Amino acid sequence: MRTRDHGTTAPRPTDWALVLLVLGGCASEQQAIEDQCRPRVERIRAGLRTAYTDREAPADVAPWVGPIYREFVASSNIDTRASMLDAAVGRTIHGCYGLADAFHGAATADAGARRAAMAKLVPDALVSCRCSGVDVESLGFLLRLSPAP
Repeated sequence: MRTRDHGTTAPRPTDWALVLLVLGGCASEQQAIEDQCRPRVERIRAGLRTAYTDREAPADVAPWVGPIYREFVASSNIDTRASMLDAAVGRTIHGCYGLADAFHGAATADAGARRAAMAKLVPDALVSCRCSGVDVESLGFLLRLSPAP
């Protein structure tokens, strides 16, 4: 605020109370988001310890995943399957940029440790971005299709 004789004035006490109220509300909202994110991420962490062997995609994934999964299973061409998986994983990620580092870390792990690296790094990245912009269930399912040992 500007005044004629002093340039700016300090915020009134009621202004600070409003600021604290708003910040407190944001903090509790962020905590609620994180509380919803963690159990979803823990399901991914547990799921990445094994490959997916069912004939159909699970019910909690996005509707577009089922047809891709059926096409993935029907294909015997490893390059086609890798391309399909790459494109599908890309569709699940919108804004959690820490996942790029997680995927890179998993890809550069020793051959026998890639799935374990993915099971640690990807969930950690999801938690750090609070699952924001990510279709967590679809991503977790698609990552289980990865042939990485």
